[in-house]
Formats: sequence, C-alpha cells, structure tokens
Amino acid sequence: MKQSIKRRLLAVGWISAGLTVILTVIVLYAAFEKQVWADLRRDTELICALYEEMGEDAFPQAVKENFRVTLISPEGTVLFESDLDAKEMENHLSRPEIQDALAYGKGEDRRVSESISVSTYYCAQMVKDGKVLRLASSAKTVFWFFLEALVPVALVGVLVFLLAALVASILTRKLVAPIEELAKDSHVGENKAPYPELVPFVEALRFQQEKKEENARMRQEFTANVTHELKTPLTSISGYAEMIQNGMAEGETGRAFAGKIQKEARRLLTLIGDIIRLSQLDSGTFSGTFVSVSLLETACLVVERLTFFAKQREVTLSVSGEEGCILGDREMLSELIANLVENGVRYNRPGGRVDVLVSCKNQKVILTVSDTGIGISKVHFDRIFERFYRVDKSRSKETGGTGLGLAIVKHIALSHNGEIALESEEGKGTSISVSFPACS
Repeated sequence: MKQSIKRRLLAVGWISAGLTVILTVIVLYAAFEKQVWADLRRDTELICALYEEMGEDAFPQAVKENFRVTLISPEGTVLFESDLDAKEMENHLSRPEIQDALAYGKGEDRRVSESISVSTYYCAQMVKDGKVLRLASSAKTVFWFFLEALVPVALVGVLVFLLAALVASILTRKLVAPIEELAKDSHVGENKAPYPELVPFVEALRFQQEKKEENARMRQEFTANVTHELKTPLTSISGYAEMIQNGMAEGETGRAFAGKIQKEARRLLTLIGDIIRLSQLDSGTFSGTFVSVSLLETACLVVERLTFFAKQREVTLSVSGEEGCILGDREMLSELIANLVENGVRYNRPGGRVDVLVSCKNQKVILTVSDTGIGISKVHFDRIFERFYRVDKSRSKETGGTGLGLAIVKHIALSHNGEIALESEEGKGTSISVSFPACS
C-alpha cells in the first residue's frame, strides 16, 4: 500500500511538472507570436506611409531596420525585393496575403520552412498607387522553442523528480501512519477513523472484530457444552456396563441396565447426529438440492412419521392450511418441521396438542407450529435459538432433547431466506412461525 501511494504521488508530480512545462512553453510562444504580429503590422503601416511620401527612396531605410521588403504590382509581378533579385522571382499573385491585400487592402499569412525550425510572417498592404507593399519577418517555431528548452527542462525535470520523491515519501508516511497504527491495534472499537473516508472501513473492521469475538465465545461455549453433553450419557453407559461386568446386575436387573445403556446410546447417537448436522450447516458443506416444495405436503408427511412418538406422550398432532410452495431442499425443510413438532411434543403435557398450520400471505408461505405445553418465559426469548440452551434442563434431558433442535431450525430457516417469529406464555403454550418467500 505504501509503495503504491508513493508511486502514484510521484506519477502525479511528474505529470504535473510535464504539463506545466508544456503549457508554459505554449503560452509563452503564443505571447511571442502575438508580439511578432503586432510589430510587423505597425512597421508595415510605417513603411507604407514612408513609401507613399518618399517612393522607393524609403526602401533603404526599411532594409536598414532588418525587414524583408517586397513591392508587388497589381498583376503579381515583383518590382522590388530587398533580399533577392526581383527579376528572378516568380509571380506573387497567388500568395494569400497578396490576394487579401488586393481585395481588402490588407492581408496576412504565416508559412513554416521545410526544416520546421523557422516561421515567416507576412504582412501586406495596398498603397495609393495600387501596388502592394509586403513586409516579412522570420522567427523560430514553437518546435524550435521546445528544442532550445530541452536542456533546462531536463534539469528542471531532475529537480522536480527529486522534490517529488521527497514529498511523496513524507506524504506517504503521514498518510499511512494512522492506518498502520489502526491495523496494529487489536481493539478497533476504541479508536475513531483517522480520515472521514475510512469510517466505513473502520466500521467494517469493528463489526468483523465483534463477530470474531462472538464466534470465539460461541465456539468456547459450544466446546464446553458438547463435552458436558457427551460426558453425561457416556458416564451412564460406563457405569451400567461396569455393574454388569462385575456381576452386580443379573437377570431382570441386568436387562433393565441393558435397556438404560441402549437408551443412553440412542441419546448419544442423536446428539452426535445433531452436532454433525449443525456443523455442516455452519460450514456450508451441506448443500441441498433446491426445488419447488409444497410445505403443506411436507408437513403432513412429517406429522404422519411422528404420530407414534406423540401417542407415546399422549399428545395429539394435527395439520391444516393451504397449499404453499417454496423454493427449498425437501430434506432440510422436513428436518425443520420435525424439530419444531418434536419440541412441541416433548415440552407438552398429557392430553395436549401440537397444531401445524400452513398459510399464504403477501407473497409469503408461513409455517406455524403451536403447542399447548409448558410455554417459555420472555426472559429466554433472546437465547432460545442458541445451541444447547434449555429453558428447563432437567425436563429436556428426561424427554431426550439434545438442546440443538432450535439452533438447527434457525440455520435451515436462514439458508432458505426464512424469518422466525416466537410467541409464548408460561403455562399456556408456544407458537413458532417461520415465513418463507413464496415460489414464483
């Protein structure tokens, strides 16, 4: 970054210096050319006045003033030429300045020599006897001006380069220093942007830093929770197995212990499965196939599959609503509905209900899962979708919950551009709605 800024500042210095020299030469040459024309016009009028008063006797005086004087007849014949033999010169009637002088009384023209090093300025004026008196003056062209200025321009260029290099180094250090300090500081939030233009950049850094710290905290909590959740069933399995091994559980007791080992093993497998799925959703490695999916049809299949699970807990399931198609992955959406329904069953009471409703409104398809369970206090609303967060830890473990169901629901909803809404009241039940963009 520092070298890039330095190079650009040097480039700006060089370009500015070059343009300044070129424009200066052009402006000076324009002023010089303007002065040449003014002097030539004035001297032409003066020589014409002398000629009308003195005749050709005025020419020696003009020649002494280093002017090239030419006298031309109305037919274009050269009658007098101060620098050449008039008899050997061609007819001048075709010259632009002569034609204008004969037509309008005065005429001017500038012609560049073949070597492009000299420009000749011509100023012609008709005198009283009908002849045309022309004065000519030669001057160096703008190209020659550039050539003559080449050496001083090169010297100025070297000085400008050195000065630009020095200024670029100083400015680069001053410009980059606050940014480097900002990059070294691990707490971006405590500093303000060194320049107004960097405010979005600093805000982005601050957001990334906060997100990084939040992710680190969540990873730490997740690791601690996973360790704890895995340790509990493994401890139970190990304990029951040890009792069986030591002969402390035989016959009916041994079979009971085996059943508990099987129950803890199933819980462990469920937990590991949820952890793997959540990890896949987090990393984006789980890429589903998005097609048009009927949410009502998917909900019916899920409820049919979970009917036996609900009957075991004396909870009634129902599905109702209207056809609503969304663009999504059928397997992931089934998992989302299953997690919501299973939670509604687990945290319900005997004789309770879990109702699944699919509705369409404002180009949205809304899935609502309502239960008549224990409900959730509002103090838990902000954290209910966090991993391993349980409102009632003892009840969750009794019912076989892993604490990851709603976290998976949140990830699947986000991957389908869904929005989650939660309504609940302690002792009266919970309603969770997920709205998806309708499939066009």
